[in-house]
Amino acid sequence: MICKDVHKKYDLFQNDQLSKHEMESMEQHISACADCKWLIDEVNKTMDIANNKELLSVDPFMFTRVQQQIINESTKTVRLWGKFLQPIAASVVIIIGLTIGIGLGSKFYNDSLKSSSESREEINTFSSEEVYFEAIDYSSSLEAFLLAEE
Repeated sequence: MICKDVHKKYDLFQNDQLSKHEMESMEQHISACADCKWLIDEVNKTMDIANNKELLSVDPFMFTRVQQQIINESTKTVRLWGKFLQPIAASVVIIIGLTIGIGLGSKFYNDSLKSSSESREEINTFSSEEVYFEAIDYSSSLEAFLLAEE
């Protein structure tokens, strides 16, 4: 007998509805096959649990507790500050902060443009004057300094 046959005929085997030859064949296979033995043990454990019908005791006040919790949840007052005003206040603060930041940024940008244009004018006045620089050859004195031994 193969495992597949054991699985198919297990219910009949359990209820003693197989022929004597098939019962012996099933018993031999179950004793020889570890997988089928494990499966049958697990099925038997499950059936024992299902047949053990201990009734759970029901708490008589459970329904009233659940009903009271439902009533409490439905009659809760909505906190106006937490649900609505707090997000609105945060949004207003952010908008005011952005407005102030943009205003200050544009003021400093305009001031920097004015100062840069004034510095350009100063540079232009200096550049209009002729300035002469005298070319000095430092290469020979540098070589002498580097090659000098102390």
